[in-house]
Amino acid sequence: MSLLAIHHAGLVVRDLDRSIYFYHDILGLPFANEPTPWFSGPALEAGVGVPGAVLRQVSMWVGENSTMELIEYQNRPETSVAPAPNNYLGAAHVCFKVDDVHAKKAELEAKGVAFYSDVNIVDEGPLAGWRWVYFSDPDGLALELVEVAYYLSGNREAASAEYLRASMPRLREQRLAKLKTELEKSDLGALLTFDFYNIRYMTSTHIGTWAMDKLIRFALLPRGGEPVLWDFGSAARHHQLFTPWLDKAHAGAGIGADDEHYGARAGISTLRGAVTPAAGLAGGVASKVHDVLAAYGLQDEPLGVDVVEPPVMFALQAKGITVADGQQVFLAARKIKTVDEIGLLTQAASMVDAAYYELYQFLRPGVRENECVGLVSKVLYDLGSEQVEGVNAISGGRCSPHPHVFSDRLLRPGDPAFFDILHSYLGYRTCYYRTFAVGSASRAQADAYKICREYMDRAIELVKPGATTADIVSVWPTAQEFGFRDEEAAFALQYGHGVGLSIWERPIFSRLTSLDHPETLEEGMVFALETYWPAADGWGAARIEEELIVTADGAEVITKFPAEELLVAGKRLHTTGGALPLERDSQSHLNNLGRISAGDRSGDSA
Repeated sequence: MSLLAIHHAGLVVRDLDRSIYFYHDILGLPFANEPTPWFSGPALEAGVGVPGAVLRQVSMWVGENSTMELIEYQNRPETSVAPAPNNYLGAAHVCFKVDDVHAKKAELEAKGVAFYSDVNIVDEGPLAGWRWVYFSDPDGLALELVEVAYYLSGNREAASAEYLRASMPRLREQRLAKLKTELEKSDLGALLTFDFYNIRYMTSTHIGTWAMDKLIRFALLPRGGEPVLWDFGSAARHHQLFTPWLDKAHAGAGIGADDEHYGARAGISTLRGAVTPAAGLAGGVASKVHDVLAAYGLQDEPLGVDVVEPPVMFALQAKGITVADGQQVFLAARKIKTVDEIGLLTQAASMVDAAYYELYQFLRPGVRENECVGLVSKVLYDLGSEQVEGVNAISGGRCSPHPHVFSDRLLRPGDPAFFDILHSYLGYRTCYYRTFAVGSASRAQADAYKICREYMDRAIELVKPGATTADIVSVWPTAQEFGFRDEEAAFALQYGHGVGLSIWERPIFSRLTSLDHPETLEEGMVFALETYWPAADGWGAARIEEELIVTADGAEVITKFPAEELLVAGKRLHTTGGALPLERDSQSHLNNLGRISAGDRSGDSA
């Protein structure tokens, strides 16, 4: 439900009668209601959040649809003698729109009203067309007149749309601020990360997907300090040239005065053991980390680490550093998404919308699963994908049980085929399943899809702030209901997970863990929900996945390719009796059983 309008602006005044004279007699605002008597009582105190509140008010019309409310408190604190200056937190002002600001200003000046300045004329930038000027009421409360001479709607719409797209500086600053907040709440002295996703979250740097499984680069965030990044070879020099925020933050804090590149340095780990231990690289990593910790006086505090090579962990411990779990701090910081993260996740999902559109038109008998993977990958890379992490293309009898990997199988008439598309746009990922039928679908496949969709819709209906992961998974079937021994054996078939820089973030939804260890949903979370149901024929299955944003009053689905009903792909075939039904068995003879009795030759001539 959307906000309809601003009903009124309210101001607290010192003397209601004096203010009525100013706003009614001088400014000319008509009464919307007469001045009230003094109100008091427990309900009022609770309603306005002021213990012992005693107040009276008056409302005046400003135009046809808005009012100005003036309130006088009998128990206003003695220290409250003047309004907050305009640059103070919570300071407010009321602006009146007029047709001619110069004429209105002159009229009020003739009545003794003093203005802060001459009329300000704006003809450039976001406020182009404004002519505005400030003045005060008898209590010094800020008021404004504005005339909007013109409004460049096209410019404003385009600029607003651009703002709502990701702002990289804001994204960088807000991610780091969230991580610092979670570090302060923990008992850790610093965070050390070797995980590429966490390095990106902390430092806003990336050197390509080729290195994501190498554990070759690492970054440290000391409590009360700024990130320090050690990177692979020439990448460090690149950061010194093109990621100035890494060094400037330290210089601004007076850290590392003798090193202009304190935040962006060269450094390398053991290449997952490929470099001989005799080279001492693990010890070098530990020494680099220890030196920064010592500079902040944190060498004796627990060091939170996300993932680490055993030799590096042993070397840190040999330096006297207590190694602790740092993954939980990163996961807590990444749990609620910023506006820019949501924008990037939505963009990534919209690219998959396009890939599914092309895939739907491509599917037909004779196409191989690996060809589908190639098509989807090309569409995504053409649209600007950073990495196509995987395309699970599953068809025919491979659908049950779900193998989670594509093959070179040929699609055949009547096949079920489901796909999971995982890619990233500027680091932000998708996990997005859709199911199709090739040419036609059997009754068993159609029924499986309906059941799968029903479980999805039940789950989405429950998503809102304050609900828990236990609430969601409680409407999903048990493992035994769809043919598995226990929840561990059925893990990730009825499933949900956070989506961000990686595809499995907080919160996690699974009957294996969520019923006993529920997580509370919060506004700003982004996650995917996945449902699965095997067909009664023993070889087909349906799989659906939707990505959602938790909003103030529910959920917004950002995966937009149609999935409310089973889609049939491929050219429709026709028979002498008309179009071939979309719901039919792939074995032709089964579609005729019971239709023609033995010996019935009604179509033959005598």
